[in-house]
Amino acid sequence: MESKIAIHWFRRDLRLEDNAALHHSLKSGFKVQCVFIFDKDILDSLEDKKDLRLQFIHDQITYLNQQLLSHGASLDVRYGTPIKIWKEILKDYNTAAVYTNHDYEPYAKIRDKEIENLLVKNNISFHTYKDQVLFEKDDILKKDGQPYTIYTPFSKKWMDNLNEEGVPHFETTNLLSNLNQNNSSTIPSLKSMGFEKSDIAFPSKEINNTIIQQYHNTRDFPSVLGTSHLSVHLRFGTVSIRQIIKEAQKMSPTWLNELCWREFYMMIIWHFPHVAQQRV
Repeated sequence: MESKIAIHWFRRDLRLEDNAALHHSLKSGFKVQCVFIFDKDILDSLEDKKDLRLQFIHDQITYLNQQLLSHGASLDVRYGTPIKIWKEILKDYNTAAVYTNHDYEPYAKIRDKEIENLLVKNNISFHTYKDQVLFEKDDILKKDGQPYTIYTPFSKKWMDNLNEEGVPHFETTNLLSNLNQNNSSTIPSLKSMGFEKSDIAFPSKEINNTIIQQYHNTRDFPSVLGTSHLSVHLRFGTVSIRQIIKEAQKMSPTWLNELCWREFYMMIIWHFPHVAQQRV
C-alpha cells in the first residue's frame, strides 16, 4: 500500500508563502498533496458567465500550480460538489489527515462540517487554522464575553491585542521539500465549467509604498489612485494578511485602521451569520 499522505485544501488562501494550514501540513511528518475544488454548489448560483471573481481564482490557481510544479509537485484541481469530490479524493489518496484554513461564511461552515464528518467516518483527522484574519471568532470580546457590535470599542481592543501579541509568521519556503512529488495535473477550464474568460486585468498584489504613505489623504477620492487595490487579493488570500498588517504598521495608521474594519466585519459574519448575503 502506498504511504499515507496529508492533504492541504486551498480555499481562500491561494498562496504558498506565510500560509498557516500549509505550514502545519508540511510539518505533519507526511508528504503533502495540495488540492483545490471549484465548488459547483457556489458556481451554479453565479448568473454572470464572465464572473470576474471566478476568473481571478482560476488565474491564481494556474499560477499556484506553476509554483508547485517548480518544486516537483502539482495542485490537484477538481470541479464538483465538495462532498462528491472529497469521496473521490479519499479513493485516490491514502490520506492520514486534511489541513485547511478557517472560512467564516455561513455556507462554508455547513460545508466544512459535512466534510469533517466524512473524514472522521474514515478515521482521517481534520485540522483547521486561522489565516484570513489576525484575530477571529472569540479572540476579541467585551468584558461580559459578548461580541462587539460597535466598531470603535472593537478597534481599540483590536489595536491593544495587536500591540501585545504582535504578528506571527508561518514559514513554508524551507518546508516545500515535504510536498508530494506529483507533477501531473489538469486544471478544469472556465469553459468546461460553463463560464467565459474576460479581458479585464486585475490589480497587482504588490504594495505601492507611495500610495500607502499618502493613503490618509487620498483614499476618499474616487478620481485619485489612492487606495491599495489589494481587496481582491485579501479576499482570496493571494497575499498574507499578517504581512499586510506588518506593512501597514510601518507605513500608515489609516490603512491599518481599514484592515481593522475588515476584521470587524469578519467577526460580525461569524457571530451574526444572517448578515452575509453572498458566498463567493
